[in-house]
Amino acid sequence: MIDQTEGGIYLNANELNKLDEKEAELWHLYVAGLRRRMDPATGIADCDSYFILGKFTMVGARPGIGGKKYDKQKLQRMLARLVEIGLLEPCDAAQRLAFNCVLADRAGGSASESDGSET
Repeated sequence: MIDQTEGGIYLNANELNKLDEKEAELWHLYVAGLRRRMDPATGIADCDSYFILGKFTMVGARPGIGGKKYDKQKLQRMLARLVEIGLLEPCDAAQRLAFNCVLADRAGGSASESDGSET
């Protein structure tokens, strides 16, 4: 399991622009659920299971504020929305909960340098 929280998670301007004015739950899923597990060399975030993804995106209750945990169907809808807005591409492997974070910078260069596209 890859967890990038030790070195920090840095979003570039392209990622921030895509997330601009989106729901807080999409921000939370993208940053806490996916980007923290992204392999910096490949840009692939492998999540193992919806249970694990749910654990990373769970918001604990605090006094006066209820907690939040997303079920599999809600996570699927949120992931589809991140694909729709252009932040993710599903990996091809069947039965694998993995996504290419297409706009995220890669180790040693930006996402645009890695895939040959322009930003």
